[in-house]
Amino acid sequence: MEHPVTSKLWREHGLPVGRQRDEFGGFTLTIDQYWFGHLARKRTNLYICGIDPGKVPELPFVMGEPEYMLGTCKRGHYKELPKSHREATPPELAKWLVDLAVLCSKKQVAA
Repeated sequence: MEHPVTSKLWREHGLPVGRQRDEFGGFTLTIDQYWFGHLARKRTNLYICGIDPGKVPELPFVMGEPEYMLGTCKRGHYKELPKSHREATPPELAKWLVDLAVLCSKKQVAA
């Protein structure tokens, strides 16, 4: 499951945070879609179930600052990201999520 890091879903439904795991072995991983090519910082929580945290595919690490930001910014040098780009999933993130889902499903089949 994927939701913005600012979502209330985790708190409202008692989903695990930090190093916690739930009764299904699920855990939360916070990523930044900017690492995968999004034009702005877009921190996202992922609820992952079916594999150990150490088996998550390698995450890219991107240094630097994006040119854009989500929403409006009255300070700094950021440009507001056009609405047409805000919800777009970077192709590299889509591929990474598919790879993650395959790993999770293999674990479920083997169990």
